[in-house]
Parts: sequence; C-alpha cells; structure tokens
Amino acid sequence: MAKIKVERKRRMLQIAAGALAFLTLAGTVASAALAEERVSGYNLEDNVIEFNEVQDLVGKYSILAKMEDSLVQNMTSGFDDVNAAYRDTYRDTKDQFDSAIDDLKDQRDNVTDTDVKKMLDEQIHEMKRARDTALNDIEDEQDKVSDQKDAAVRAIANGSIYNGKKSMTYGMQTAIFSYKNLELTQKLLNQQVQWYQTQYDKLVKQQALGAATALDVQGAKLNLTGAQNNLDQVNQGLDAIRRTVGVNLGWNAHTYQNITFGDLPVYDLGYADTRNLEADIKSAMQQNYAYGQALRIKDKNFTRWDKKEITIASTEQEIRISMTNLLATVRQKQTEYQNAETSKELARLKKERADRMDAAGLVGRSDYEALQLDYINKANAVETARMAYHQAVFNYESAVNLGIMTLGA
Repeated sequence: MAKIKVERKRRMLQIAAGALAFLTLAGTVASAALAEERVSGYNLEDNVIEFNEVQDLVGKYSILAKMEDSLVQNMTSGFDDVNAAYRDTYRDTKDQFDSAIDDLKDQRDNVTDTDVKKMLDEQIHEMKRARDTALNDIEDEQDKVSDQKDAAVRAIANGSIYNGKKSMTYGMQTAIFSYKNLELTQKLLNQQVQWYQTQYDKLVKQQALGAATALDVQGAKLNLTGAQNNLDQVNQGLDAIRRTVGVNLGWNAHTYQNITFGDLPVYDLGYADTRNLEADIKSAMQQNYAYGQALRIKDKNFTRWDKKEITIASTEQEIRISMTNLLATVRQKQTEYQNAETSKELARLKKERADRMDAAGLVGRSDYEALQLDYINKANAVETARMAYHQAVFNYESAVNLGIMTLGA
C-alpha cells in the first residue's frame, strides 16, 4: 500500500514538473527597452499604466504572477507529499524486515543444533543486509526528491517563468504601441468626420439656394457616414486593446475601462549611428532563450556528436541575422519618418494655395476637398511614421536587453 502511495505521489509530481517545464517554454514567445532591474517609482495602484511600469505590473498582478505563486505552493506541496509517502514506506519496510529478523533470532535462540544455528545466523545477516539496502534505496529516493524540490524552489525563486514574464512585458508594451497607433487613426478619422460634416452642412445650405444638387448632398452624406462608421470601428478596437492589457495586468472586465496609458518612450533620431552591432549581438545572445537552450543541449540526446555545436552555431547565426535586420529596420523607419515630414510640408503648401484659390473661386470643390484631405492624411502619416521609428528602436532595445526577437523568419 505504501508503495502504491509513493508511485501515485510520484506521478503527481511528474505532472507538476511537466507543467512547470511547459510554462517555462510557452513563456518564450516573441518587449520593451527595459533593463533587467525592476522599475521603481511608479504607483501600481492607480489607473494610469506607464510604459516602463508594465514590468512591475506583470511581476505583481499578471496571470503569470498568479501562476507562479500557485506553482510554488503546488510544487512544494507535491514534493512534501512524496517525501511523506517515502517516510511511510521507510517505516513500513523497516518494521517488516525487523519483524522477520526477530522471528529468525527467536528460532536461532531456541535450537541447539550448531549447523541450524549457523544457517539461521547467515539468514539473519542476509536479512539485515537486505533491510539496509532497501532502506538506503528509499533514503536515496528521498534525497532525490528533496534535491528536486530544492531545485524547483530555486528555479521558481530565480524566475522559472522569467522568459514568460519578459515576453508578457514585451507583448503588453507592444499592445500599448498598437493602442497609440490606433489613437492616431482615431484622430485622423475625427478630423475627417469634422471635415465631411462641414462639407455636408455647406452643401445642404447651397442646395437650398440652388447652388448644389441633391446628388451632391447625397454624396457628402455618404462620405460622412463612411467616416463615422470607420471611427466607430476604431473606437471598438481601442476598447479591445485596453481590455486585453487591463485584464492581463490585474484589472477586471469592468475596471479596465478606467485605464489610460502614459507616454511612449522617445529615442533620438540618430539612434542607429550610436550602436555597436557586434556588442549588441553578444548581449542579445546572453539574453536569448533559444540560444540558452542550445547551450544546454546534452550530446547524448543525439546520434551525431556535433549536433550541439551545429545547433549553437545555427542559433547564433539566426540571432546575428535578426539583429542586423532589426537595426536595418531602425534606419529604414528613420528615413520614412524624415520623408513623411517632407511630404507633409509639401501638402501644407498645396493646402494653403488651395485655400487662397477657393477664396477666389478658382478651384473646383472636388479638387479642393482632395487637397484638404491630403494634408490631413500627410500630417497623420508623420505621426504614424514617428511612432513606427520609436517602435523599431524599442524592438531593437528589447532584443539587446531581453533577448526577445523572431528567429528563423
């Protein structure tokens, strides 16, 4: 019975250990330019989520934080249960052997035949040796379980799901970038709605004076309705992102609506020129989970002796390619940002010229509207390009400091 209890506890322990391994692996998904130290100085209890506050929120309130706390409790309980079962087995085994040995001793003490006494002495000796071996085996298993428990507790204490937390931090910060990007679209659509509303009101008045047709008014109404529908969709998207971030960081399905997001990180426009790519690649390798896994490969797991070396070299090459691409993206986004600024200035000049021509009655309505909307779009494109540049730098920083990047793409 004690043996069955031990086996049952061992299976429970294996399941728990498997869950720990799964969480650790699942946490490594393709995160913010944060240092390894925890960020301090933020109020985690208010409804403002600052960008660099996300790491602390993940560590304290996230689903992963709750999983980690539960995991510590469950893993410790599992190891303790197994050791308790081993203690029962040890006691039962010792009692059974000792009882058998006592019986043999009684037989030996009650016989006078020398040969029989000698035979019984030998049996007693063998029984004691078997008992000691069995008890030592049980103690060895207890020691293994204790070592496993200590290792599991150390792993959890040192961040056994550390990669999962890094990835969640990155994911939530990326979601904030998406939210801010969508806010730019919301701003653009609000401007378009206002513009279309003004044009619609103007055409209604002109129709009353016979200066516009019903078809003109209908077209303006369709433009206004389309812009309003687009704005509604964007508002729904903003709410969905806020809900996702909020629920993941400790808010519930109702309180997330109170959340606001702080400012995004801002990087110098010449950031790429300040980087040492080789040094950054080394830093990224030290932090990257896949590279760490490659270093921990056991040669005995493969039929080819050089499999470990091949995997390490392949992962290193993938990191090198990814880092090179990330830095190239920073440069690309820098150029796009600068080009957007130029396009905005050209659109502004065209808009101002169209304003003067419209005042003089020298430009058609459709051409005037097109130039006005083009300027609104170009102004929004600058903000979008600026944010894309900062996010590209953020992605590069995340690779350098956290090892988070997409490999093999």
